[in-house]
Amino acid sequence: QTTGLAIDAELTLDNEPQSPLTANYSGDLLYQQSVGRLSMLEAELTVDQAQLAADVVFAGLAPDDAWTANGNLALGAIDLAQMLAQWGVEMPELPSDGLRELAFSSAFRADQTELGFDGLELLLDGQTVSGDITLQLTEAFPAIRASLYSPAFSVNNYLPQQHNNDDDLVADTAAQDQHQEVPLLTPATQAWLRTLDAEVEARINTLTYQQWDLADVVVRFQAAGGLLAVPELKLRAFDGRLDADGSLDIQGSQPVVSARLDASDLQIKPLLNLLGVKPRLSGKGNLQADLTTSGNQYDDLIANLAGTAATRLEDGVVQGVDVGYWLRRANAQIKGGDVTAVDRAETDFSALTASAVIESGRVQSDDLDLRAPLFRVSGDGYFDLPTEQIDYRVAASVVDSLEGQGGRDLQELRGITIPVLITGRFDNPQVRLDMQRILRDAAEGQIRERIEQELDRHLREDAPARQLLDRFLR
Repeated sequence: QTTGLAIDAELTLDNEPQSPLTANYSGDLLYQQSVGRLSMLEAELTVDQAQLAADVVFAGLAPDDAWTANGNLALGAIDLAQMLAQWGVEMPELPSDGLRELAFSSAFRADQTELGFDGLELLLDGQTVSGDITLQLTEAFPAIRASLYSPAFSVNNYLPQQHNNDDDLVADTAAQDQHQEVPLLTPATQAWLRTLDAEVEARINTLTYQQWDLADVVVRFQAAGGLLAVPELKLRAFDGRLDADGSLDIQGSQPVVSARLDASDLQIKPLLNLLGVKPRLSGKGNLQADLTTSGNQYDDLIANLAGTAATRLEDGVVQGVDVGYWLRRANAQIKGGDVTAVDRAETDFSALTASAVIESGRVQSDDLDLRAPLFRVSGDGYFDLPTEQIDYRVAASVVDSLEGQGGRDLQELRGITIPVLITGRFDNPQVRLDMQRILRDAAEGQIRERIEQELDRHLREDAPARQLLDRFLR
């Protein structure tokens, strides 16, 4: 038995930090040779600012025995960012409050096949995480099993800082121009991911990411044999719920990605922002998507994108085209007058439904149904993601009742479908009226109206010939 053991040391690492590390150990040691047991009691290990307290018992130390270790560990609060910098570890630039406070306590167990931390209590920059972590040591790379919980956690302090100076903008532009040449996963990264074996579940009451607060977050992650999957992702956000899952399969020569999204009763615009999609649509409702793609470069992932998507929204806005303006413009051109309306480049709607089929990066949508107080809109066409080209036809018709809706200037268009063509690149779409179709429909409408007037003069509504002609005119 040894009590009051104290050891002082000075360490210099290979990466040559600014100053040598000082290490101190103190505590009581008790070795019981008859049973092969070593007890480290009230042990304290200090390396620079890091102080680790431990009570650990090692058993099975006799020859031919299988050793085990059990006890408790506690790390006092450290400034991790400062310590990593002192050790010469390069880190991305984080906000000033990131990685400034780290402490933990846990029960500890270990043997030849497993290392476990039970009842873990982690403190990171004032945020608490609790749970259990087990590392299975049977393979070259430990298999990870973890179940974690946090009442509230913000990732903002751990997002790399972004600077919008001119040099960064030039670099970003160059990176975008060259993105097709850069593999998303290097061979070394793929090799490492193929060795990853993990099952992790995390629950967070409130997760903060940038400006968004996500509630009741549940996420499960699994990895084995080159297949990485998120079989469950659930959360509440944007006044609704989101349910998703996905996977990354790198078992073959090319990575294969799949994702499924089911969002219900939520605001669509902040969801699109969260997903990194430029939002041209707002409103509250549902969004479903089931997508797959493959490739190891950005362009390949876009070109191989396939799947389905559908949405149903209420009380929102479509950006890019002002249907009301184009209706008024068509009316002015039919009448030979000037256009006085202002193009707002957006359309308000009370209800919208649409679905899409995606093949080889081309999004084909042929069932747009948009309802607004003054008009109804249908639409069909495609959005080609690889070439960033759009070819879409919108057909708008004025509702029968315009009283009290500010649409009296559109009364002449009732019964006429106004086709609007949208073509060109995503970043500069061209919108124009299909005037040939409009004039033809207008002429047909005038002829039909004249025939109906003559029928009213010469035939009763209940006359068989009148009923036959009415069906023909429809």
